Amino acid sequence: MGRAVCFEMDRRKPLEKALLVARQEDSLLNLSKDLKAPSQIQRLDLAAPENVDVLLTQLKIIRPQRVFYFAGGGCYGSFASKMWKDHLWGLQVTFLTPARLLHSLLSDPALTCIEQIIFVGSQVADNQGDSGASSYAAAKHGLRGLIQSIVAEGCSRDLRLFRPGYMDTDMLPPNCPPRRQGRLLINPEEAACIFVDWALDPFGKAVLDL
Repeated sequence: MGRAVCFEMDRRKPLEKALLVARQEDSLLNLSKDLKAPSQIQRLDLAAPENVDVLLTQLKIIRPQRVFYFAGGGCYGSFASKMWKDHLWGLQVTFLTPARLLHSLLSDPALTCIEQIIFVGSQVADNQGDSGASSYAAAKHGLRGLIQSIVAEGCSRDLRLFRPGYMDTDMLPPNCPPRRQGRLLINPEEAACIFVDWALDPFGKAVLDL
């Protein structure tokens, strides 16, 4: 979905001082070439705690107005059948890295330039159990609780949470129940349009369900 949002933002309001971050450099290069406005790319695996420092350094240099965090994931299968390192990867990229990033964005005086911060939750996983996606659901539960708690504290920034349902992306395994059951899946391009409408609306609500 992050790629679709980049294109939609670029179509409506050409990105300036944009920093694109992902694990795969080839994907970043291709995305950057297809955008109208110039952008910088940074290959980072956000499941590695030390890479949060690299990201924060880059944000201080570029000084963007907005930060959108789409990274997330986790292993698929019963909890006990998966290795702990695989669960830890999902917990790190889906909750611990966003939490650390958010703490720095809100507490570091060098990052007050960032006016809007949006994370992606999940209607499916952040308020109920999700069979086969236990660590992912746990991380999304934590992310939702964190953001709603900070908003309740009277956060001075425009902090928001986008909560889509099942998205039709490669992150949804071919054999998972939603695909087997023929559930309605959300098109990433359509979701991106809704996301950008909401993000650019200064009166948009703190939590948007899709």
